[in-house]
Amino acid sequence: MREVQTIDYLYSKERLDYPIVLEDVVVVFKRGNHAVIKQDKSQRGIMLFGCARGLEEGKRYDLRVQWIKTYHGLKEITHTQILQERGRSEVRKYYARKEDLLQGSLLPNEVLGEIIGIMRKGFLEVGEYKIPLYFKKKKLTPPNGTKIKIHQSHVGFYKRLQLVVYHKKDFEVLD
Repeated sequence: MREVQTIDYLYSKERLDYPIVLEDVVVVFKRGNHAVIKQDKSQRGIMLFGCARGLEEGKRYDLRVQWIKTYHGLKEITHTQILQERGRSEVRKYYARKEDLLQGSLLPNEVLGEIIGIMRKGFLEVGEYKIPLYFKKKKLTPPNGTKIKIHQSHVGFYKRLQLVVYHKKDFEVLD
């Protein structure tokens, strides 16, 4: 039997007793063997941790989800199988917006892009709002006081909400 579910369903579970199918998910963000997928722009995304091999950013898929876990507050899918490819989609329409950040309504496992702020002591300051900013490669971390533009970041959660930058192409230093 093929049980079709939604990403929201996965957030209601701590573990899966049997595999489920997610239909028509779009890979919104992919770095290495990790990705963020969404089914609809108004719904939550979820992280594929260590199991995104074979997936491409911007493509839509049906996936069989075999295992999930919660890591320090971040829900993750850890084992998947591609069932079917369904075409392409424009990923930017699935991104969270600057307003979501400023209103404090960002949720973990979203993708936030095209945001400008100042780096200060491990935080990105956007106007009056501050959020922790974590660089996967420490050597990419800009100096304190640097104005940067983030093209793509994963809204992660490690004990608290944070923006995660994976690659040097995901941001630029501004004058």
